[in-house]
Amino acid sequence: ARGRAACRQGQVVAGGGGGAVGPPDAPGPATVLGVIDNPQRTHAAIKLGRSLGLSGMWGFDFILEARSGSTFLIEVNPRATPICHLQLGAGHDLPAALLEQLTNARPVSPRPALESHVIAMFPGEWRRDRASLHLHSAYHDVPRNEPALLRACLATPWDPRAGMPR
Repeated sequence: ARGRAACRQGQVVAGGGGGAVGPPDAPGPATVLGVIDNPQRTHAAIKLGRSLGLSGMWGFDFILEARSGSTFLIEVNPRATPICHLQLGAGHDLPAALLEQLTNARPVSPRPALESHVIAMFPGEWRRDRASLHLHSAYHDVPRNEPALLRACLATPWDPRAGMPR
């Protein structure tokens, strides 16, 4: 399970969580993610943000104990997570919230929230299974307006155990 947060001087200004939806035995990083809010993860992110005085984009990794449902933090990473650029509803648009904090200006045209709370990662899910139902039912995060990036993603050799080269 993962969490993500945009922070400014110890305050979490936007955040959210999610987890893998795809096949449990698939090697490598998740190619289909579900957006799931979890109060324990949210509380942990807020507490850590405040305690450590975090600023910027942060990723939080948790494990969920199957028997008790308890959430345990395993690591915190100073980075933008793979879905942080997506508008997932009020309080979950990390880039817009951070920009607003830094400039004191609300976005002129707020981005509409995605209708789906399941996201098929590109090119991961497409390469994992071109017939995947998620490519039709989930939001497919494809850089359609960036043809050069689209071509580069498709041309890069894919090793599902290693993830996408950065």
